[in-house]
Amino acid sequence: MPAQSNWSDEVHSVLREQNVRQVAYVPDTGLKRLIELVRADKKMRAVPLTTEEEGVALATGAWLGGEKSALMLQSSGVGNCINMLGMVIECRIPLLMIGAACVGMAVTLTRRDNRERAAKKRTEAVKRAEPRVEDYLAIDPMEVELGIGLIRAADPQRGGDLLDRIARVRQSLAAEIGVILPKVRIRDNMRLEQNQYRIKISDMVVAEGIIYPNMFLAMDSRMTTGTLPVTTKEG
Repeated sequence: MPAQSNWSDEVHSVLREQNVRQVAYVPDTGLKRLIELVRADKKMRAVPLTTEEEGVALATGAWLGGEKSALMLQSSGVGNCINMLGMVIECRIPLLMIGAACVGMAVTLTRRDNRERAAKKRTEAVKRAEPRVEDYLAIDPMEVELGIGLIRAADPQRGGDLLDRIARVRQSLAAEIGVILPKVRIRDNMRLEQNQYRIKISDMVVAEGIIYPNMFLAMDSRMTTGTLPVTTKEG
């Protein structure tokens, strides 16, 4: 069934439900299907018009006589009855005006919104039902403890990028070798030395060391002189 027939049938059904008895219309291609439905409906009286203003007068008379009515016209035809609409506003007369382009656009947008809403609900349902792969992995939680001097490295507000570095490592391992590491918990430990760190798996220490974040690493080329404040070793 053509798209116009769909919304025309829906509008006609609403008019019947609301007991609209008189429907005035200005002949229009966009309203052709709806006009045919109204004219074929024995419970409705279809009244053709020569101007849009006549429809406002007819609707006013129907309201005074206790009947519900509707006016169908081209969307651009609204401007042709501005003066008559002033009377409707002043006298507080209820008036249903159906513009072809406006109705078609409203129905189309409503249907699109309903489709998008339904698609969103389906997507959310799939997301809720889909289990996380991490839940099936038999892995131990990982933890990194930092001394007070290293806390800044894990604080993004102070320029620290430790969290981003760990996230990139996890992403790289997952992409390159298919290994999904658990999220790494980072916390401070006041019992550690200022620049000391400790790595734990399942609360067991697996590695630890000292970091000097404000220093550079210098390699002895056997041609240097002098001494360095801190001596390290290759680990």
